[in-house]
Amino acid sequence: MVIYIPDNFEFDNWFLECWDKGIKGVPIGADFYYYILGLLTEKLTNLERRESDPDFVPLNAEMLRSSKKDYRKYLDALLNSGVLETDGQYLVGEKSTGFRFTPKYNGPFKAVNITGRALQKRIQNNKAQRLTPGKDKYPYLTKWFNEKLELKSEAFDYFENENARAVIEDEMSKLHYTNVSISKFRDQDFWYSVDSTVGRFHSNFTNLRSDFRKFIRYDHQNLISIDITNSQPYFSTLVLQPDFYYRTSDPDKFTIKQIKLPQINKPYKTFKLNPLSSPDTTPMIGKIISKLDRSEIDEYCSLVFNGTLYEYLAHQFRYHLNIPFDRNGAKLAVFKILFSKHYPKPDKKTSIFMKEFESVYDAFGILKKVDYTFLAKLLQTIESNAVLDRMCGLIAHEKPEMPIFTIHDSIVCPSGEEGYVADIMSNILSKMIGHKPHLRFKNWS
Repeated sequence: MVIYIPDNFEFDNWFLECWDKGIKGVPIGADFYYYILGLLTEKLTNLERRESDPDFVPLNAEMLRSSKKDYRKYLDALLNSGVLETDGQYLVGEKSTGFRFTPKYNGPFKAVNITGRALQKRIQNNKAQRLTPGKDKYPYLTKWFNEKLELKSEAFDYFENENARAVIEDEMSKLHYTNVSISKFRDQDFWYSVDSTVGRFHSNFTNLRSDFRKFIRYDHQNLISIDITNSQPYFSTLVLQPDFYYRTSDPDKFTIKQIKLPQINKPYKTFKLNPLSSPDTTPMIGKIISKLDRSEIDEYCSLVFNGTLYEYLAHQFRYHLNIPFDRNGAKLAVFKILFSKHYPKPDKKTSIFMKEFESVYDAFGILKKVDYTFLAKLLQTIESNAVLDRMCGLIAHEKPEMPIFTIHDSIVCPSGEEGYVADIMSNILSKMIGHKPHLRFKNWS
């Protein structure tokens, strides 16, 4: 059983160093140390986690305890010897203690074997338990993670070129973790999970840096991804419609009433606009949004549907700030407005957005009043429902023999099937959102 640990961690040498330094209570046996280091490498290899929280990551104490009751002795030995470090922060029900490699051990990484049969079995059982929820909910996605899914060897030549060009320490560190990701893909060490907060489907695909996807093949076939362009602003137009907050008998329509995830339900069910509000205040949110300036909201939606929102805002930023501003800069500004807190004194770009679309900004503020992350979670939940349940569900029903994969707001299919998939995506989104999406095709060849 192969796992990945820091390349410069040699157990025998490390154990002797612990002895020389007088570190007491260091258990004997390499396997469980490898297991702990491998779990941390796996956590830190998570591309999305590194981008949002690049420092300390939690280790599952229950998983460690199930494998070794005295796991804490092994963990303390790694901490006391300077292999790992911790933030020492633990908040009951809110935050687990975080860990990371010290600079000396933060990559590159190497493959090692777990040799103990008992630990091998526990690791296999733990992995099976982690895969079960995804397999149960989306069998039409998980069944394609099999021996026919492969990463071409050219990916490693490309990696070596990228590694040779990396000069910044942060770039080199990221490449070390990328090497683990592509190695796992090559070895067909597949994994997947369903996010319990917003229902997103995570897998080797979502964890692979985008420029390495061109080396993926299924049964020797080229793959093509179909992306929903500007998906988060596109989905945000739905939450600006008062009807979104009411029940409907139309099966094609998507409303907040169809959201089942408790992490999404809780904020709006406890949302008190006044002391007389009922436990379910979503109709009241709809009423408030209906009283906002519809002309501003319609203008925002029109720019989103035309695919010109970022260009329009870039022009406004250049005009008012008198500095160069491109589409990517405008995109980052919009993401900050969607996903960050509403501050009493917004920055200059946010102030310009407010001046142009005050009612849109106010509507987003209503949804972020109780929990500023609620809007982001809501948009990603809409995306998950659209892509995973509606689109992929229909594709799997109509063409059960066609391989499909997802990367959040995009669907990946064999070359030649992209027209069919795009039609499914366009039709479903047109009914859900009320307007056709812009789709982008990427050929992974």
